[in-house]
Amino acid sequence: MVPIGAAVTAAGAVVVAAAGHPAVVIAGLLVAGAGIATLYPVTLAALTGTPGLSGAHAASLGALASGTAILAAPAALARVADVTGLRPAFLITVPLLALLLVFKI
Repeated sequence: MVPIGAAVTAAGAVVVAAAGHPAVVIAGLLVAGAGIATLYPVTLAALTGTPGLSGAHAASLGALASGTAILAAPAALARVADVTGLRPAFLITVPLLALLLVFKI
């Protein structure tokens, strides 16, 4: 499920970056959102199955990580957008998703 979610998210990000019309940007954001939405529950399930961690401790780490990402991601995207422009900044997700697949985080 992770490779599919990562691929869908990356495809949506590429559409956002390449789009020339607002409706296409919105469609790209919807696709990216649908892809990323599949990654959280799968990642949390894998985290709660980590040997040596209680389910509650693992779930709390997952909540902390997701909360941190929700707080930090918009600021990081804005900083990248200052340099590249807003739509190209969405391409930052592509190498991050590749790292996810390579390291099976």
